[in-house]
Amino acid sequence: MTDNEKNDLEQMCEKMYDATIEQTKKNKQKISQRFSRELSEINYIL
Repeated sequence: MTDNEKNDLEQMCEKMYDATIEQTKKNKQKISQRFSRELSEINYIL
């Protein structure tokens, strides 16, 4: 494997890692919003 190929592979992995982190943050936000909404509904019922 040449140095260029290694660099390309490294960059691709970094981009995939960053994209995974970003998606995880979005998922956490969605879950958090949903949890807050459901908690509000429960409090309203009580």
